Amino acid sequence: MVGSSVGAEGSCSLISATIDWGDGTGTSDGTSDGTTGIDGTQTYARFRTADGTVNYTCRTGNLPVMATAAFQVTVRDAPIHDTGRAVSATAGQSFSAVVAHVTDDNPGGVAADLSASVAGGDGTTSEAAVAVASGGRASM
Repeated sequence: MVGSSVGAEGSCSLISATIDWGDGTGTSDGTSDGTTGIDGTQTYARFRTADGTVNYTCRTGNLPVMATAAFQVTVRDAPIHDTGRAVSATAGQSFSAVVAHVTDDNPGGVAADLSASVAGGDGTTSEAAVAVASGGRASM
């Protein structure tokens, strides 16, 4: 999440803000977005729904006011890209081959995030093993 605004209630001049992003990574400072919002920047390592909070102090008139606002972030999984491979086999004989490569745009993605099955074209399916290949790709 980059440059997101979390609304501060009412109209006030921001003095300070601390954002807890709800993912266990600690807090970061927030800044005014120029109106009634509080901006902050966070990079989530994994897709998830996170419940965060903003503790802020602002000036309304001559008085400082301390408050907390809650927010929720839905972090989508990064896209994956796949490329199938042409393979050949002999009828009636079991075979093993790499049938696809998958690249995950999430730099924190791991092979355990993926599962695969292979449709044989004859109405059968079988589970496929997923393994990390060179360049951060996964092979199936």
